[in-house]
Amino acid sequence: AEVERLLNFVIAGANFAGVEVASELADLLPRVARQRFPNIPVEKIRINLIHSGDRVLPELGSQFPNLQDYAEKCIKGSPYIRLITKTRLASATQEDAVLNTGERIPTRTIISCTGTIPSPLIAALPFERDRSQRRAKPAAKEVKKPAAVIAKGVAKGVAKGVSKGVSKG
Repeated sequence: AEVERLLNFVIAGANFAGVEVASELADLLPRVARQRFPNIPVEKIRINLIHSGDRVLPELGSQFPNLQDYAEKCIKGSPYIRLITKTRLASATQEDAVLNTGERIPTRTIISCTGTIPSPLIAALPFERDRSQRRAKPAAKEVKKPAAVIAKGVAKGVAKGVSKGVSKG
């Protein structure tokens, strides 16, 4: 059971970082095992790529579906990578990764490549967003006010802080 834990890797998030980590591990680990550790059963190496969405590389959005298709095909074609979509990592113990489906993956290695939410200041900006709260359009197409107006507002806030003794520069 411990050998299985040591050869199972869990990566949470199939964004650019998660796909890159999974792909690199799938390439590196079997080679290193064959060259330096011949007693390790290479066929037991398993990289579990867990993703909450239904497609890998959500950053590509609907603009590059062919690239998403190609990436998924490569991932699914790897004998070492197991792609699990529409699933989240719910918790972890010293011996298992626990998915929100109830499945337990024996592992000693969990790598988080999950996204983050924007700060409240950024989240309050009036940009159109998709269901994941990512910006739906490139910034150049959305900014309605000139940057000078935004900068003036920021400078005014900084000036108030300086006059109150909050920041001395």
